[in-house]
Amino acid sequence: MLEHVTAVVPMLTAMELQVKQVCDGSGVPTIQYPFYLCFGREIWSLTRKETSGESLAKEAATLVAKWVARGLTQSVLQAIRSDVFNVGAPKGRNGGEDAAGGPATVRRPRVLGVVLTAVRRE
Repeated sequence: MLEHVTAVVPMLTAMELQVKQVCDGSGVPTIQYPFYLCFGREIWSLTRKETSGESLAKEAATLVAKWVARGLTQSVLQAIRSDVFNVGAPKGRNGGEDAAGGPATVRRPRVLGVVLTAVRRE
């Protein structure tokens, strides 16, 4: 176990440093760094599970959408995805982003013919 931790922690630390560098370059307030680091750890976890190719791109797009919904900046998340992890945008229909790099239209689930939508409280 100690050998595993000793091998993994330097990789995780290096990834986190790269995420912080992207955040620095993008002008992200330091108070928001933990959220971007969580995003980075989630993608890192996918790569450790040997998810790759189009599957990784789709999973990363899902994570980008999740963190954008939580208030993070999409362009910074996409920069982390591409610059730190070398993961591109998914190809094809409903891949999470359109050709221009913006969010694609997402189909909302229907239950008994009613479209479910999230209610945002302010």
